[in-house]
Amino acid sequence: MQDKKRIAIVRGTKLSKVECQTYEPLLDAFVIDGIVAKPNSVDFSSELSIGIKEFFSPSYFFEKLGFDVQYLLGASTGLSNYDLVLTPELSSVSTWHGMKAKEKNPKMIIATLVWENIPFVHENYSIQKKIKKRALKEVDHFIAVTKRAEFALRKEGVSKDKISVIPVGIDVKRFIPQGKDTALMSKYELAESDFVILTSARNVWEKGIQDIIIGSSSLLKKHKEAKILILGAGPLHQAYLDLSARLGIKNQIRIVGKVPYDEVPKFYNLADIFALLSIPVPSWQEQFGMVLVENMSSGNAIITTNTGSIPEVVGDAAYLIGPSDPYLLGQKVEFLHSNLDERMRLGGVARRRALEHFSLELISERFKEIFQKLLYIQQ
Repeated sequence: MQDKKRIAIVRGTKLSKVECQTYEPLLDAFVIDGIVAKPNSVDFSSELSIGIKEFFSPSYFFEKLGFDVQYLLGASTGLSNYDLVLTPELSSVSTWHGMKAKEKNPKMIIATLVWENIPFVHENYSIQKKIKKRALKEVDHFIAVTKRAEFALRKEGVSKDKISVIPVGIDVKRFIPQGKDTALMSKYELAESDFVILTSARNVWEKGIQDIIIGSSSLLKKHKEAKILILGAGPLHQAYLDLSARLGIKNQIRIVGKVPYDEVPKFYNLADIFALLSIPVPSWQEQFGMVLVENMSSGNAIITTNTGSIPEVVGDAAYLIGPSDPYLLGQKVEFLHSNLDERMRLGGVARRRALEHFSLELISERFKEIFQKLLYIQQ
C-alpha cells in the first residue's frame, strides 16, 4: 500500500478549530499537520484530529503591538519534509516559509489559499513586494475562495490553469433553524415577542454597525419590542452605545462581545433579521463573509451590502443595498418587520443555498480532489 502523502497547513497564530473542520475529513487520504506558532492564543490540546507542529515564534507578541509578522523559527527546514504545503495569501511570511522549504525539497508542492480580492494590494513594504513577486512565480497552485479573488490573481499575472475556486465550508448540521434559547433570552433581557436585528462582526467602522444602528433607529423608536443584538469585539463598543443614546434607543441595544464558537448558533437563532453592512476601504473589501453563510444556513433573512465578494456568496438569498446607506437599510428593515411571509421565504432560500454550495462535506471533498490532483498528477 502506498504511503499517505504529507500535507502541512501553515497558519502561525491564525489556525483555528473551525478552519480545521475542512481538513479533518481528508485524513483517510493524507497525513495532515497544522503548522502553528508557539506561543499561540488557541488551545490545540483537544478536539482536533489533524496533527499540530509548533515552531517558536515572536508572532504572538508582535500581534499585541498591532503587527502581523507570522515568522516561525525553523519552519522552512521543517516544512521541507512535506509533500504539499498550503499557505495563506501571496505576500505572507507563511508563503515565504513554503518557498524557502521548496529550495530544500524541489519536489514539494506549494499551494496558496487566497482570500484577497483587490489586485496589487499589500505592496506598501519592500518585503511584501519581494514575497509576492516570488510567490507569483514559484507557487504551484492557487486556491481562491471567491471569483473576485480569482480575478485579483489573474490581474496580477497568474494563469487560469493554476487557479481553483473553492469557497469556505461550514457545518450545516451545526447551523440550523431552530427555536430561541430561553436562557440566552433571559440573560440579554429579550422576550419571545421581540423583533431582533442581529449583526456579528468586528466592532470597527468598515463593518458598518453604525449604519445598522442609525438605519434601524426609526423602527426601534416606533416599536419598543424591536432590539439590535451585536456580536463581536473591537474598539467601537462604547461609540455604539453613545450613538444609540443620541438616537434615543440605548435601552434596545444589546452588545454581547465575542462569543465562543460553540455558542454562536444559539445567538443566530435569536434573530429575525441578520445584517452585515460592510464598507469598502482602499486596502480592503469584504473577502467572503463567514457570518453570512452561517446565517444563511441558520435560515435567517439577511440584509447586506453589494460590495466585495458578498454578492457571489449570498446570490439571491439576501437583500443587497449600497454601502454606507442607513436610509435604505431602514426601509428594508421596516418592510421585513411587517412581512413575516417574506422573512420566511428569504430564510428558506438562504438555507437551501447554504446546503447546496457551502456544506462542509462538499468543500472538504473539493479540497481532497485538488490535493490529489496536485500530488499525484502534477508531480
